Amino acid sequence: MVEKPLNDYELVMVVSPEADEDRVAGLVDRVTGYVTEHGGSISNQENWGVRRLAYPIQRFQEGNYTLTQFVLDPERVRELDRTLVASEDVLRHLVSKIDKPEPKKEQPPVATEQPPEPETEQTPEPTEQSPEPEEEPSEPEEQPSEPKKEQPPEPTEKASSDSDP
Repeated sequence: MVEKPLNDYELVMVVSPEADEDRVAGLVDRVTGYVTEHGGSISNQENWGVRRLAYPIQRFQEGNYTLTQFVLDPERVRELDRTLVASEDVLRHLVSKIDKPEPKKEQPPVATEQPPEPETEQTPEPTEQSPEPEEEPSEPEEQPSEPKKEQPPEPTEKASSDSDP
């Protein structure tokens, strides 16, 4: 007989707050027994205790949370899920498959073409035209770190205006 691969799973159950500790422990033992009887194994079990629910479930404001991590055949997990749906003490449950991280294989780096840097980021070369910053109402704000200062008129203009009476 060919063995099927076993997967890692995580089961979170919200058990009725009316169930005492013995009933919760019995429910967790039933899950543990089911997993071990069907060729799986339990890797972790935690009882998170009674916590407030985000919204009422079957008129309950609180629930007893338990977490069980196990390894089991996928077909057996479906049967476990159906069993938990039929249980009166389980308000909600969620079985999640835990993906194992793939071992990294060393591969040679793949040469990728990188797009050339946009030309807008490069500073433009000065042109022969005289700059007229006072006449341009909308100047691009590519230099946010330097505050703009008012520049006094050029001294040659002042000298020419002072010399005329």
